[in-house]
Amino acid sequence: RLSDPLPELDSGLWMLTHPDLRTTARVRAFMDHAGQEISRRRGQIEGREEAPSETALPPSAEPGETSGSGPERQTPAATG
Repeated sequence: RLSDPLPELDSGLWMLTHPDLRTTARVRAFMDHAGQEISRRRGQIEGREEAPSETALPPSAEPGETSGSGPERQTPAATG
């Protein structure tokens, strides 16, 4: 941080959604999660705390194995 926050640049954070979708399970789950994470990381967002270093990505799976990070790909059966 080079200086203290400038009060004239301070603003609130709004999360908006369409009124018809506000109570759906997926939107509610996202809004709850986002609110919790923003609250938890407030010091980082405001620049008062240093963000933790990124964790290493898991090693890639061996050929033929799945890593669990996406849909499995299946090869077509050989014909002949």
